[in-house]
Amino acid sequence: SRRPDSRTAALPTSHRTQPDMSNQLTGEVHLHKGPPFVHVKQNSTPGSRAESSCESCDESGDSPPRLSRDPTHLNLRALDGTPLRRRRKPEAEAAAPQAKSGTADAAPWVLVDASAVAADRALPHILSSYRPEGCTSVLRALFTLHNQSLNIYTHLLGLPYVASFVIAPPPSSAAAGPFVAALRAHAAVALLVGAASVAYHAGEAAPLRARQLLLAIDQGCAFLSCAAHAALIAFFELHAAGRPLLARRLLVALAAAALAGFWSFVSGALNSRPKAVVAGVMGLPLVIGLAGLAAASPTPTAPALAVWAALFAVTVAIWVLQIPERWFAPGTLDLVANSHNWMHVLVIVVFAKLQRIYTDRLSGDEHP
Repeated sequence: SRRPDSRTAALPTSHRTQPDMSNQLTGEVHLHKGPPFVHVKQNSTPGSRAESSCESCDESGDSPPRLSRDPTHLNLRALDGTPLRRRRKPEAEAAAPQAKSGTADAAPWVLVDASAVAADRALPHILSSYRPEGCTSVLRALFTLHNQSLNIYTHLLGLPYVASFVIAPPPSSAAAGPFVAALRAHAAVALLVGAASVAYHAGEAAPLRARQLLLAIDQGCAFLSCAAHAALIAFFELHAAGRPLLARRLLVALAAAALAGFWSFVSGALNSRPKAVVAGVMGLPLVIGLAGLAAASPTPTAPALAVWAALFAVTVAIWVLQIPERWFAPGTLDLVANSHNWMHVLVIVVFAKLQRIYTDRLSGDEHP
């Protein structure tokens, strides 16, 4: 019989190599912190097919060391010495269906559910009709019916309408020239906002960095739109009240706020904020515009501006509170009539309403 190794003699019986396996296996014990592990090698006999190692010994000592059957823990080789293929890791197996169903390479023109897209794209109460991750095809954006289609076409079709205010006929008098220029500048900002919105919603399924940049530009342009609303109100109302100096000061303040706000959005500082925070920041320029209106009151356009302000507030509330999809079962308004669709339509109405208020004022008998 073989003399016990001095290193294994001090070990409990439960951690020694079982005697009935001595004709097949030889044990080597490595001392380390924690429970000892016995690494077992097969004798290198001509009939051996592979090399293997066993798992940790059973601490109860009731069973011999068990050979691991998990290929990720075995160094298996074929007769010619070629390593056998290891089993795919569980996380790779879990990622495989995701790669097939949630990427643009899965199948052309195929839409996926919210569970197959990134968290920043999954919208509350919108469960289906998403374009696959990484989709950058403009044709798929325009000619596939997905949950961003209406958002794209409301502003894409609205661009010619907004452009008509930019190329409006020249004023009938030189005195009205600055006011017409103000209306055209207001419309030009709205045209820029519409183009940025179309670009973002068409590229909403693009890779992460690209869609984050498009979102930042879209929100920055929306902030400029609010600043343009406030500037138009302050310019017309304060000039009508005979306070052009205050009008210039407010316009300078609005220009500074517009640049700071636009940079805050484009730099990404506000992109991940809740909608209520974003709406609050976008409303800051309107506070300056309303201050100009209050300084010029009373004015003949005050009742019409009150209606306009109420319409603007309803538009913001629909977007922030996610009305009406929150009142229906999730997935009911995936394609049409959700809050973002309504907001896209109403912002065009808000723009046209403000333009009409001051266009009518210019065409009236009284001087603006």
